[in-house]
Amino acid sequence: MKAQGILFTSLVAGLHIAVCFASDQGEPARTLSQPSPRPYKIAFASDRTGDFEVYLMNPDGTGLTRLTHRPRTDEFPFCAPDGRHIAVQSEDAGQNGEIYLMRSDGTALMNWTRHPSDDLYPRWSPDATRIAFMSNREGNYDIYIGHVGGPGLTQVTRDSGDDVFPSWRPDVVAFVSDRYGNPEICLTSDDGAFNPSRLTTNVGVDEFPFWSPDGRWLVYHSEIGGSTEICRIQPDGSGWANLTHDPASDEYPAWSWDGQWIAFSSNRDGNWNIYRMKPDGSELRKLTNDPGDEVSPSWFPDGTGLVFQKTARRGGRADIWTMRADGSGQRRITVDPADEGYVSWLRLPEGGD
Repeated sequence: MKAQGILFTSLVAGLHIAVCFASDQGEPARTLSQPSPRPYKIAFASDRTGDFEVYLMNPDGTGLTRLTHRPRTDEFPFCAPDGRHIAVQSEDAGQNGEIYLMRSDGTALMNWTRHPSDDLYPRWSPDATRIAFMSNREGNYDIYIGHVGGPGLTQVTRDSGDDVFPSWRPDVVAFVSDRYGNPEICLTSDDGAFNPSRLTTNVGVDEFPFWSPDGRWLVYHSEIGGSTEICRIQPDGSGWANLTHDPASDEYPAWSWDGQWIAFSSNRDGNWNIYRMKPDGSELRKLTNDPGDEVSPSWFPDGTGLVFQKTARRGGRADIWTMRADGSGQRRITVDPADEGYVSWLRLPEGGD
């Protein structure tokens, strides 16, 4: 397995909605948080101008604002927990991946990484002062962490294999590594002070780790017996459970902000739909039922609903939709024929500044 292979299965094969965890999903991981009383908006990427740019809109689709205006691809926005900045995975002049930073209103855009390698998948620290990302600047992919306003980077993994997809909780970073032969979930401290530890020991692929809001659990999707299942595990390796037990593919789990629900995508009925369940796998409910594909759910910060990506027909373009937490009130909130996705929640700063 190479990191680009994981990238295509987890990120690039269709528009994957990148959850803004702290502001989210979130996951893949989110800051420990209760449902947000702060106003919030949706950051997303769209190719309506011919290449992907980052936009901001209200949860009902109004107030659309274009944030980036570069002639190259800007996608995968990830909003800071304090709502003041957005990190963006972008393409630079050399067609390598770079991480750009900007204020949440789109001003002060800057190339934060400035390196000829591929620097990808930015994830904010819970206190919004640092960013973890994956980079192949030493040939293979490793996890790096840098201070937003300060010099220098800390390399927190170093291995001949690929370490990808960081997912942060205070002091600990989960990531996916093929150093053991196949992709497994691993943990490391956020200062690189100890050697990474292996968390999962599956013979198949384990990827897309997503921290629970209280930091006690990780959920992820795992290849088990020829299917992809949603599993959970605690950081000490205890409490492992297969939550879905279905021969189809169940992928991209997303915790609700109060930790009471897990939403995920599944093709168990032939096409992809959104489901929700309790953290122990009980109370499973199908939320969408459409001949197209609905994938990559992300919970509203106040817990009242979900945003997801919908493709009306196979091979068609993707739009962003919302629905209530019980699946009712489904509504398309982007109305452009372009591809649109990669959603991240922007919780506006305290005091509105």
